[in-house]
Amino acid sequence: MAEKKEKAKNLGLVKVRALAAEVIGCGRNKVWMDPTESIKLSEGKTKEQVSQMVEDGLIVRRPDIGQSRGRVRQFRLERSKGRHRGLGRRRGTKNARFPQRKIWMLRIRALRKDLKELRAEGRIDRTMYRSIYLKAKGGYFKNRRMLKEYIVNEELRKKKEEIVMAQMNISK
Repeated sequence: MAEKKEKAKNLGLVKVRALAAEVIGCGRNKVWMDPTESIKLSEGKTKEQVSQMVEDGLIVRRPDIGQSRGRVRQFRLERSKGRHRGLGRRRGTKNARFPQRKIWMLRIRALRKDLKELRAEGRIDRTMYRSIYLKAKGGYFKNRRMLKEYIVNEELRKKKEEIVMAQMNISK
């Protein structure tokens, strides 16, 4: 007989919990009911009574528990320092990890930016700009330093040609 009463009382609390979840606006598992006030709680039959119990603090919503990001932050900090990037960690091919196309795009954009600046400064004329632009497109320059060296060498070559041409004109 005592078991039946206990079950009936628990069933009443189950319904109160469901009503409380509806009133608070959360799931049933988030509802905490004061275990010392179980008799008072079992009297809650309507939403109004349950909402009064929520106001009194007999029924409380449990706090949300999220996943901690602390370990991820620590790992990312270490990766930024170069840890966890050894051969044993690598899963993709070299191209998959940093695609050749992306490398090409970064390189050609840098070269073209430098070329535009040089043309704007007046260090190279339109014809030289166009020929160097096409060379860059063809993969002639490995990096920006090679481009600058090429331009310096071209300027020297042009000066030599001018000197030779001037000497030829004088000797005639």
